[in-house]
Amino acid sequence: NNMPGRYKSELVSNVDGLAPTKIPIKAKVVGSPLELSRNTVGLDMNQENPSLNFSTSLIGTDVVHKIIKIVNNGPVDSILNWHVRKKRPLDADLVQLKLQFDE
Repeated sequence: NNMPGRYKSELVSNVDGLAPTKIPIKAKVVGSPLELSRNTVGLDMNQENPSLNFSTSLIGTDVVHKIIKIVNNGPVDSILNWHVRKKRPLDADLVQLKLQFDE
Protein backbone atom coordinates (compact mmCIF):
# COMPACT_ATOMS: atom_id res chain seq x y z
CA ASN A 1 0.00 0.00 0.00
CA ASN A 2 1.18 3.52 -0.57
CA MET A 3 -0.50 5.65 2.13
CA PRO A 4 0.13 4.24 5.63
CA GLY A 5 -1.48 6.06 8.53
CA ARG A 6 -4.70 6.45 10.53
CA TYR A 7 -7.74 7.79 8.75
CA LYS A 8 -11.13 9.06 9.92
CA SER A 9 -14.11 9.84 7.74
CA GLU A 10 -17.82 9.34 7.63
CA LEU A 11 -20.18 7.56 5.31
CA VAL A 12 -23.42 9.41 4.65
CA SER A 13 -26.39 7.18 3.89
CA ASN A 14 -29.27 8.82 2.00
CA VAL A 15 -32.57 6.93 1.86
CA ASP A 16 -35.62 8.52 0.24
CA GLY A 17 -38.06 9.75 2.90
CA LEU A 18 -35.52 9.53 5.76
CA ALA A 19 -33.02 11.96 7.19
CA PRO A 20 -29.40 11.36 6.09
CA THR A 21 -27.50 9.11 8.48
CA LYS A 22 -23.80 9.65 9.15
CA ILE A 23 -21.74 6.55 9.95
CA PRO A 24 -18.24 7.23 11.37
CA ILE A 25 -15.42 5.26 9.76
CA LYS A 26 -11.91 4.72 11.15
CA ALA A 27 -9.14 2.86 9.33
CA LYS A 28 -5.50 2.11 9.98
CA VAL A 29 -3.28 1.33 7.01
CA VAL A 30 0.14 -0.25 7.63
CA GLY A 31 3.06 -0.68 5.28
CA SER A 32 5.54 1.47 3.46
CA PRO A 33 5.44 3.10 0.05
CA LEU A 34 9.26 2.87 -0.09
CA GLU A 35 11.14 -0.13 -1.41
CA LEU A 36 14.59 -0.97 -2.73
CA SER A 37 14.75 -1.10 -6.50
CA ARG A 38 14.75 -4.73 -7.65
CA ASN A 39 17.75 -3.87 -9.87
CA THR A 40 20.00 -2.99 -6.92
CA VAL A 41 23.27 -4.94 -7.24
CA GLY A 42 23.65 -7.34 -4.30
CA LEU A 43 19.93 -7.37 -3.36
CA ASP A 44 18.80 -10.93 -2.59
CA MET A 45 15.00 -11.24 -2.55
CA ASN A 46 15.05 -15.08 -2.52
CA GLN A 47 15.04 -15.30 1.29
CA GLU A 48 12.39 -14.89 3.97
CA ASN A 49 14.19 -11.68 5.03
CA PRO A 50 15.67 -10.05 1.91
CA SER A 51 19.26 -8.89 2.28
CA LEU A 52 21.55 -6.38 0.60
CA ASN A 53 25.17 -7.52 0.35
CA PHE A 54 27.80 -4.77 0.47
CA SER A 55 30.65 -7.21 -0.15
CA THR A 56 33.62 -7.91 2.09
CA SER A 57 35.95 -5.03 2.91
CA LEU A 58 39.31 -5.65 4.56
CA ILE A 59 40.88 -3.30 7.07
CA GLY A 60 43.23 -0.85 5.39
CA THR A 61 41.69 -1.20 1.92
CA ASP A 62 39.85 1.43 -0.09
CA VAL A 63 36.38 2.60 0.89
CA VAL A 64 33.53 0.61 -0.70
CA HIS A 65 30.91 2.70 -2.49
CA LYS A 66 27.47 1.39 -3.39
CA ILE A 67 24.60 3.11 -5.16
CA ILE A 68 21.20 2.20 -3.74
CA LYS A 69 18.01 3.24 -5.50
CA ILE A 70 14.91 3.67 -3.32
CA VAL A 71 11.57 3.65 -5.14
CA ASN A 72 8.72 5.76 -3.73
CA ASN A 73 5.39 4.21 -4.78
CA GLY A 74 3.40 6.77 -2.77
CA PRO A 75 1.59 9.83 -4.11
CA VAL A 76 3.57 12.24 -1.88
CA ASP A 77 7.28 12.97 -1.43
CA SER A 78 9.04 11.03 1.32
CA ILE A 79 12.05 11.72 3.52
CA LEU A 80 14.40 8.80 4.13
CA ASN A 81 16.80 8.71 7.07
CA TRP A 82 19.49 6.05 6.63
CA HIS A 83 21.69 4.80 9.46
CA VAL A 84 24.70 2.52 9.06
CA ARG A 85 25.35 0.49 12.17
CA LYS A 86 28.24 -1.61 13.32
CA LYS A 87 27.93 -5.30 12.72
CA ARG A 88 27.04 -7.31 15.81
CA PRO A 89 30.03 -8.69 17.69
CA LEU A 90 31.02 -12.21 16.79
CA ASP A 91 30.65 -15.00 19.32
CA ALA A 92 33.87 -15.86 21.09
CA ASP A 93 33.18 -19.54 20.34
CA LEU A 94 32.58 -19.01 16.65
CA VAL A 95 35.66 -21.07 15.75
CA GLN A 96 36.94 -23.90 17.88
CA LEU A 97 40.41 -25.13 17.13
CA LYS A 98 41.98 -28.25 18.62
CA LEU A 99 45.56 -29.20 17.84
CA GLN A 100 47.06 -32.59 18.50
CA PHE A 101 50.70 -33.49 17.96
CA ASP A 102 51.77 -37.08 17.62
CA GLU A 103 55.41 -38.02 18.18
